Formats: sequence, C-alpha cells, structure tokens
Amino acid sequence: MTDKIRLLICTGCGAIEEMPDYEGPWQNDTWLNEKLKGHMLESGERTHGEVHIGKVSQNDWINYGDSIIAQAANEFTAPGKGAGLGQTFYDTKSNFSADAFTCWKQHNRTTNCEDYRSDHKKLLPDTRAERRELGLDPKSRPNTYLCDFCPYNSIVMQRQRKDKFKYDYTT
Repeated sequence: MTDKIRLLICTGCGAIEEMPDYEGPWQNDTWLNEKLKGHMLESGERTHGEVHIGKVSQNDWINYGDSIIAQAANEFTAPGKGAGLGQTFYDTKSNFSADAFTCWKQHNRTTNCEDYRSDHKKLLPDTRAERRELGLDPKSRPNTYLCDFCPYNSIVMQRQRKDKFKYDYTT
C-alpha cells in the first residue's frame, strides 16, 4: 500500500478530486482518465480549464485536508476567480459602496452635492498605533472619502475631465 495520494485540481471548475497514487504513463492511468472525462468540453476535445495533478501523503491529507484544499484553491484558480486582494478587502469595499449609495439616495440623487468630500465624509481607519510602530507619521493618512464610492463621484470626474480633455457631456 502506498502512502501518497494524488489530487486532480481543475482550474476551470475549481474541483479538487482525490485519486490513488500511480507511477506510469498517463495513457494507462484508468483513474486519471475517468476523472478527466468529467472535466472535458461538451465536444470532448480538451478539458474546460487547466488540470494539475498534485501528490500529498495520506497522513497530511487526513489531518490537513481542509487547509490543503484552501491552499490549492488559492494557487490554482481561474483568472478573475482567485482571492485577489482578499475577501476582507472586497467586503469592506462593498460596505463603503452600499453606504455611499444610501447617502446618495438621501441627497435625492443630486448632481450637486454639498457634502461631497467634506470632513465628516472622510474615512479614517484607526491605524495610529501601527503607523507609529512602522515609523510613519500617525497624522498623515490616506485621503479616502465615502464620496469616492458614490455615483456622484463619476459626475465630478466628468466635470474635471471636461476641461482637461476638452469634451462635452450632458449633466
């Protein structure tokens, strides 16, 4: 009995499938060829994404299977489907976008917002201690406003670019 197993990792659908270890030509690998059938295009010509084969010890698979799957999913995802900047970043951005949209609706979807980039719309993370620890000025922080996530921001950008690039728009 072997102490290794193989993992078929498909970037097309994100599947990770377990197979017994095999040493030999892939054409004679019954397990692999049967698993690949599930990852072919309807025409049967080729797989619908890249397929990778990895080997891990059975003990690691039994004890750390979830973390192995998470790491493989991170490394072998299709373009545009990966972790990117991390889920926390995307969740935070979604929250800011939702808050900005609510503010925009409260201002009756204005095309001239008096609150645009005012001090109380500034987003200030509580990172003073971390900035001080890194030797950065704790008072000098990025200038990000809730307004940067608002639909009204596109109108402001159009107005700025109108003068710079000499084009006209209707708003």
